[in-house]
Amino acid sequence: MVSISTVSTKPFGFGGKPHKPQPTVENTPRIYIGELRGAARLPLTAFAREATISILVNGKPETLDVVCDPRNFGGDGQRFFLCPACSRKVQHLYLRDERLACRRCAGLTYRSQHTKRRGLHRARDLRRKLGASEELVIAAQLRDMVVRVRRRLKHDRYRDRYSNRARTVR
Repeated sequence: MVSISTVSTKPFGFGGKPHKPQPTVENTPRIYIGELRGAARLPLTAFAREATISILVNGKPETLDVVCDPRNFGGDGQRFFLCPACSRKVQHLYLRDERLACRRCAGLTYRSQHTKRRGLHRARDLRRKLGASEELVIAAQLRDMVVRVRRRLKHDRYRDRYSNRARTVR
């Protein structure tokens, strides 16, 4: 028997009042059909393509339907859960409001659908993968560079003034 339980998430925010995080696929407990292979033998063979399994959800027994679709080039076949709400074939079932359902029936979206300034987030992730400096380090380097350029421009202006005076005096 496989057991699934809820995971608590902390509220987070940038200043101000903490807000409740939106329910997303990434922060919702789920069960994956691939996890059942090692935990329980699914009684699916070449002839029987449907089975019912029992799991514990927060201490309550639940029964789930599992189906097996044949693969084009042989093999054991692809297993799927049938969503208890809409009967769609899915590989993940999510625990939401004390019931298991597919992503659509549970009303979940992906975290990437709620981000603003996607280009900045993508650039940050790419820099992290490449091992480059963080934004704060880059910002400090740019600030120092701007200060040096301003000093140089100021120095060049004074030098140009004095060189013009010298030309007119002659």
